[in-house]
Amino acid sequence: MEETMSSYSFSHQFYQHWTQAPEPVRSAIVQELTDITDLLQTETPFEKFVFSTHDLDAHLDDLYCAHEAKQAAIKEQEKQAAAKEIADKQVKQREEAERQRLEEKLLQEKEEKRLKEEEKQRLDAKKKAADQAQKEAEAQKLQEAEQQQKADAEQARKEESKTTDNSNTDNVDKDNKSSRVDDKDSQHDTNDATNNGANDNQADTVITSDKTLIAKPNKGAAINLSPTNSKLSAGHEALIHELEMHIDDYLTEQMLQISEDLKSWLRSEVSRQLIEQEQINETVTKKNG
Repeated sequence: MEETMSSYSFSHQFYQHWTQAPEPVRSAIVQELTDITDLLQTETPFEKFVFSTHDLDAHLDDLYCAHEAKQAAIKEQEKQAAAKEIADKQVKQREEAERQRLEEKLLQEKEEKRLKEEEKQRLDAKKKAADQAQKEAEAQKLQEAEQQQKADAEQARKEESKTTDNSNTDNVDKDNKSSRVDDKDSQHDTNDATNNGANDNQADTVITSDKTLIAKPNKGAAINLSPTNSKLSAGHEALIHELEMHIDDYLTEQMLQISEDLKSWLRSEVSRQLIEQEQINETVTKKNG
């Protein structure tokens, strides 16, 4: 028996099935072989010998069923664990995607805010430049209008003076041709008028282009405006007309000077107020920003 058993060799399939069999199944088979060995080596009658497992096939079926149930439970656990791992991974992916979305949203809002601020600054700068250009254009127009007004007044004065000079020259030539007596009387009356004006009005003496002495009344001096019925010669009329033109020139010059002073004051005052208002607006804009 021993020689026979020692010479026996198992096949390759046996080792494969044996190693792949569950541990409880192998233990049951080993126990069954042990019982058989005990039965063969003892003197116990076969009828009285009791095996450890009453029905080996049924017991092995139960062991295989239990093993399969256990393997199924393990697989189910593994499946659930894999499903949980996948679910956790998906949750993490969703959380990561949501985090990235929020970061991108914040970056987009920040970029939009920056663009709006740049657009606002650009519009403010454009508006400021337009206002400045409008102010400069208005100031240029005002200056041109003042220069044109001054030029027109100067031209009118020159034309009027030229017309008066021509008229006086014609009148004087006619008077010189009339008679020497009239010239003497005219010279005598002129000297009397000049002397009387100097005594009554405290006038300053002014020499005109034709060497005639003209009385220029002082400020506040009393002027006799009583009418006279005396007839004046052409020379006298020319003299009076020349005096009137002198008064017109004097008043025109004074009015032009007053106009220039008022315009200069107006420009300075308005410019000051505009600059102060602009500084106030810039301060308010900075505070609001």
